[in-house]
Amino acid sequence: MANVDAQDEEAEEVPCLLLNCSRTMMVRVQIHQILSVDLHEETFTLEFDAFFRWQDPRLRNWQTRLWLPESSTLKGQKTCKSHGRCLCKRGRGVCSGLPFVEGIFREAKDSYIKVDGCDEEMVDAYIAKEEPNFEDFGNVFGEKSSLVSFSKLMEEPLVLTEHQRLTNGTVGEVILFRKMRATFKENMELKHFPLDRQLLQFAITASVPSSIMVLEVDEKFKSICRVDQIAEYVVDKEQQKESTLTKKKTTGNAAGKEYSQLKATVHLERKPGKYFVNIVVMLYLLIFASFGTFMIDVDSPGDRISIIITFVLTIMALKYVINDQLPGKDYQTWLDLYLLSSYIFLIVPAVELLILKAVCPSSDFQEVESAHDKVQFLDMMFAYILFGVWNAFHIVLLVLYSCNSTCLHQDWEEVRKQQDDKECDSCWQMCDGLDYRVFSCADSDNESSSST
Repeated sequence: MANVDAQDEEAEEVPCLLLNCSRTMMVRVQIHQILSVDLHEETFTLEFDAFFRWQDPRLRNWQTRLWLPESSTLKGQKTCKSHGRCLCKRGRGVCSGLPFVEGIFREAKDSYIKVDGCDEEMVDAYIAKEEPNFEDFGNVFGEKSSLVSFSKLMEEPLVLTEHQRLTNGTVGEVILFRKMRATFKENMELKHFPLDRQLLQFAITASVPSSIMVLEVDEKFKSICRVDQIAEYVVDKEQQKESTLTKKKTTGNAAGKEYSQLKATVHLERKPGKYFVNIVVMLYLLIFASFGTFMIDVDSPGDRISIIITFVLTIMALKYVINDQLPGKDYQTWLDLYLLSSYIFLIVPAVELLILKAVCPSSDFQEVESAHDKVQFLDMMFAYILFGVWNAFHIVLLVLYSCNSTCLHQDWEEVRKQQDDKECDSCWQMCDGLDYRVFSCADSDNESSSST
């Protein structure tokens, strides 16, 4: 393997991450699973892949060794039996002379390698690829400090798989891959519950100022969300196409430093069927049945009131049963308002009966037959009006829901305005005390300087 020049060898003595001249790290994410969305805790758990791509000038023209199948026809082949660093002995004990080539490796749609004295060739298959010792070049995620961090985390993410590889030895391009499972905090907007839309968001943040490192969305490989739907939500694929990972505008902190930040977003729309069937339909039928109280004569107010109280207690019991399914916000959601309207429609007939009894006492009914008939007529008219209002209200809601009206379904732009993150400057003040050393390079390939 070729050695780096003397100046770069001196730089390797410092454990650091060497970025390219533009100080840019390209980032992309692939979201594979949404494991849970907790309304009460306002958290969500994801399983996702994170890819970090950058160029390290110390790895330019790096000589990579590829071990090949015996059937390979690549030019410049050697055998490990005669050239050392044997892969065969690992697990076998005896060197079988496995062929290899050593040259500048490059990944594109296919893999290529350029051996000294030969033209670049496409690699159909290889058994193993030798990587540089990346620990000598510094880590993106270190034990003491990291150059990149995830915001809104509830706890340290679980790293399921991690590997780092040199993908282009010509320019020294490196990719770090991490498969993670993490739980994030999200301030959910639930006024439209159960017809709400949610943005599940977390940020990927540079822990060093933008003057040293800038995070950019990797356009070469698109960030995607592979989730179509989960138990209670469906992912809006149209909105998801261009906004799985976006650049986030950040402001300087108290020290005047700015930190680059990217935002990963999943657009979820709730499937309200469970709430419609188990709550809305049940309440509608209870109120519908309660109109039977108007069939009891106004001369028997005790019977009416007892039936109304029975219906009120029934709804209260239903509310108690479904309370765990409702969000615990300090404001009223649409479902809360619907429950409240059900209480009102039960109480209004009782209030109407009290008014009638106060205006026309029962003694007047017995003495004046026409007065009794008039009260009965007013009572039935009130019942018809109340019944009509209740059903008309539900017909309007049904039409609006069927037509996918924005009166019920929030526009995504409105959801973003209400729910988008507003990170405070003090969140990044902790970065000022980090002990980091990151190298930047000059225009020349052989020149590098360190900045703290």
